[in-house]
Amino acid sequence: MPRGIRPFVVLTLGVIQTIITFEGTLSSWWTRIFIGALLLVFIILQKVLTARRR
Repeated sequence: MPRGIRPFVVLTLGVIQTIITFEGTLSSWWTRIFIGALLLVFIILQKVLTARRR
């Protein structure tokens, strides 16, 4: 992944994680599961984008 995209992905994940935490409608376990799933989506997206460039 190009270096310019990494900060965007980290900031996006951080903002979404903060919104979920402050919303407080999910239990702590569901919050962890949701954030883990979101991280998995970002990892898969990164793999797809880097595979296309090769």
